[in-house]
Amino acid sequence: PALASLSHNACEPRGSVILPANFTLRHFATVYNSPINPNYFTLYLIRTTNSLQLKANMEKQHQAYKWRLPELNEDADKRRLRIYNSFTRNKQLFQSNGRRAITWYCCGPTVYDVAHLGHARCYITFDIIRRIMVDYFGYRVFYVMNITDIDDKIIKRARSNYLCDKFINETVSTQSLDRDLLAQFIDNFKARRAGEQDKDKRVMIDQIIENSRIALKELNATNLKQILERLRDVIADEQDTKLAHTVNDHQIFKDLATKFEQEYHEDMRKLDVLPPSALTRVSEYIEETGAFIAKLEQNGFAYRSGGSIYFDTEKFDSDEKHSYAKLVREAFGQKKDLNEGEGELSSSQLDKKQSPNDFALWKKSKIGEPSWQTQDFEPGRPGWHIECSVMASELIGENIDIHSGGHDLRFPHHDNEIAQAEAYYNTGKDWVNYFIHSGHLTISGCKMSKSLKNFITIRQALQDYSSRQLRFAFLAHGWTETLDYSTNTMNTALSYEKTFNEFFLNFSDTLRRHGEVQYKKWSAEDHKLNQQFIGTINKVDAALCDNFDTRTTLNVLSGLVKECNKRNEFDIKLNQDIVDYIRNILSVFGANFDEIFAPKTVDNVGHDAMKYVEALASFRASVREICKSNDPSIKQLLCLCDDLRNRTLPELGVRLEDRESGDTPYVVKFVDQKILARERALAEKLNEEKRLKEATQKLELIKLQQQREEKAKIPPSEMFKNDKYSEFDADGIPTHDASGKLISKSARKKLEKLYAEQEIRFNKYKESINRANQ
Repeated sequence: PALASLSHNACEPRGSVILPANFTLRHFATVYNSPINPNYFTLYLIRTTNSLQLKANMEKQHQAYKWRLPELNEDADKRRLRIYNSFTRNKQLFQSNGRRAITWYCCGPTVYDVAHLGHARCYITFDIIRRIMVDYFGYRVFYVMNITDIDDKIIKRARSNYLCDKFINETVSTQSLDRDLLAQFIDNFKARRAGEQDKDKRVMIDQIIENSRIALKELNATNLKQILERLRDVIADEQDTKLAHTVNDHQIFKDLATKFEQEYHEDMRKLDVLPPSALTRVSEYIEETGAFIAKLEQNGFAYRSGGSIYFDTEKFDSDEKHSYAKLVREAFGQKKDLNEGEGELSSSQLDKKQSPNDFALWKKSKIGEPSWQTQDFEPGRPGWHIECSVMASELIGENIDIHSGGHDLRFPHHDNEIAQAEAYYNTGKDWVNYFIHSGHLTISGCKMSKSLKNFITIRQALQDYSSRQLRFAFLAHGWTETLDYSTNTMNTALSYEKTFNEFFLNFSDTLRRHGEVQYKKWSAEDHKLNQQFIGTINKVDAALCDNFDTRTTLNVLSGLVKECNKRNEFDIKLNQDIVDYIRNILSVFGANFDEIFAPKTVDNVGHDAMKYVEALASFRASVREICKSNDPSIKQLLCLCDDLRNRTLPELGVRLEDRESGDTPYVVKFVDQKILARERALAEKLNEEKRLKEATQKLELIKLQQQREEKAKIPPSEMFKNDKYSEFDADGIPTHDASGKLISKSARKKLEKLYAEQEIRFNKYKESINRANQ
């Protein structure tokens, strides 16, 4: 009776039930502590057995399906970042020891003069790579850069400028015009550089001498200051040679470095180069430099000589834990590069080194040179190479993920940097994991160098092009390659910018016309475009993983833009996704087009401004349709329409484009007024060039026609009477050449043909004269 409900409750399966082989009804009754009806028990076993079988089948089916990790396609290996590493001179897989935060040290400028395009090549290049690392690959980059504000170049420039200015001011104030003295300055300048072997420097020296002599001939009392400024190179050289020892004010050197550091930072801001995470100056790390050098002495890799301290390259290279010149081993021992690395003011100290390959860690200052005191060293200053080793180690430590600099710094500067740091830590481990160097920059195929006075400053370049256009020039070239700054290079950059700019402007106009995005069923063309979009994403990813290949990326993005431009009808949301993706990639590169999507013109006056522009554009479109008739009396209206489009609206920041096909007769684009002014100036320049070319061609045609007319006036019997021939037949055709040799039959036939052609021309000429006289 207690099991009255067994037919319902007890017969339901209760999880996994395992019955022993000898299980009987008595066992069951014992479990439930009550007798049981055999019929109920039979029913229970049947239902339980069926339920267990069903569960077993379900478990079997579940075990039959096993989720698998999606297989990688054959291009998967291309999705891993590879960087050109100067250590191996090849592309290497980038590994950051599993960390998402990486360290990067970049050699900054030596601030003794204005920044030029060579600096832009270096710092824009690394800015692009840094942005890609952060905004595309998702790394957190601790980016440290130094300012070299203590250096032989700074000392020499500041001192010579000070002495030159002093000489010029005193000469002008006293009006002491001494031609012979200035001529002697020029001769001395030439004599001091008589042994220069470098061809490029030789050309520069000769040019300075020639220009100075020309300026001296033009010297008079009324233009004294102007001419003295033109003679600045030779005056500064003369004064520094004779009076360098008289300059002992530290502020003179500090002021020059501060001035050009400020200008450098301003130039970088104009180029949209991101500021570093941390900035170091050599003058702020004197004590740390002293401690670093002392540790090198303690480790046995430095020695003192003549009041200075030098790095022992042979001792370092012979140590089993170390190797010198890891970047450019073949340059080991190149005297010219090593001496240049020591600095212009250190040439007299080269004999103090134990080996020509050694380099200065601490330089004892001479009279007329700034000096600092640290440790037990002689008053002096840090060597060029030690500066970066110290500051990078102070902020980053004994291992740096990425170290960067210009290609010309590989040896001896960067090789010496590495040697110093690895000698300091003395662990046998690499101080730098990846060393990257930007390519050279040339100007129309010629080497650019500040020391050769052959350079274009960043400020000069920004007068001709925008920072975005300069960035496109760098994006369009491999970052390790030589970039030639020329008209062709910049035309390519302008073409890329225009491609994306017009694409964004056109979509902005389309979006404005349609309002909010309306979802609709995709057409076959939409599906095709979406597949091309997906393919573009994969190609861009592969390109950026392949050593930050921005050139391929631009080409792939441009190809997608062209595919979009081919279509008159498209899904707006799909097109917006494409626009957003391209904008994002270009923004990663630092090439922003935000002004198109947030135009200041509209923001300032409100959206009502668009209503007036639309009304004006619509009115103009109607007028143009009327003007397309053949009635000459209304053609002036067409000129007024063109003037409105080409001059009036651009001055208001509006570009109006006519469309001859499709439902939209015009497109309105809000564009920065400076860009439109530049476009108009360029268009006017091209039109003027075209006009001049056409005028030149017309003049050439007139000249050619006049020559033909003059030639037609010559009787055929007289046409060969020149010094090429000596004898003629009765008609005036040559029979013998100038040497008396008989004319060959083939040559005779050619002459007869020319005679016949001239006879026709001459006869036509006579006929025209006769008609004119009638």
